[in-house]
Amino acid sequence: MENAIWIKRGVRLTAIEPKTLQYVEGYKNGCTLHFCPNENCHHEKIIKTQSTISFFEKALLNLGFVRCHRNYLINKSLVKYFCKNNSCIILEKTSIPVAKRQRSTIRVLIKTMSENGE
Repeated sequence: MENAIWIKRGVRLTAIEPKTLQYVEGYKNGCTLHFCPNENCHHEKIIKTQSTISFFEKALLNLGFVRCHRNYLINKSLVKYFCKNNSCIILEKTSIPVAKRQRSTIRVLIKTMSENGE
């Protein structure tokens, strides 16, 4: 797997492929990884791990992910649209919040993606 990221799950390590990952949701004691429902993944659609969101931010930064909120990293290639009024990003049927300080970054990202035909 190209660009695979290895995550600790209990006593074992699991390789994940970033392109199959929709978003990472951080919480107090770790993260939940949410995968694309239509991809042929070799693992579950949701994986819980004790790795921090900061770990995933560093690992995924150059692989098309952006931090849009203190608790969320998103795969920018899967963004369907951005709601300015309630500040959320829609990935398929999932609404992801956008922090006030990240709104301008997300707007620039969306504009750049539309100009590049992504």
